[in-house]
Amino acid sequence: MFFALFALIGLLIAAAAASLQPWSVALIVPAAGLFKVVDVNFDARLHHAIPTETRATIAAVKSFAGQVIMTGMLMVFGVLAQGVSYRIAFMACGGAIALIGLGALARNRLSPPASTQT
Repeated sequence: MFFALFALIGLLIAAAAASLQPWSVALIVPAAGLFKVVDVNFDARLHHAIPTETRATIAAVKSFAGQVIMTGMLMVFGVLAQGVSYRIAFMACGGAIALIGLGALARNRLSPPASTQT
């Protein structure tokens, strides 16, 4: 479910950028809240799925990877905003987030369920 929410976040950001009206801020506020819901849900699932003795290390690597990805997204955003416009930069980043969410959702639906046997 949180892949669908992630895609929705991207669509809200892209829609707000496409309209570029003062009221479009109302689309950004729920996107920020949904991002927190996705983050908390992912962390809860991650902590439940990994053994206690490696939990801190894996959580730290997850946090580092998230920061690296966010830095890359901000760099792409900056180049687009500087070279083209803020509107295009927001639309592109929102579209990328939506595509990542939809791709992960499709992959999750098409792949067979993981075995629960140890």
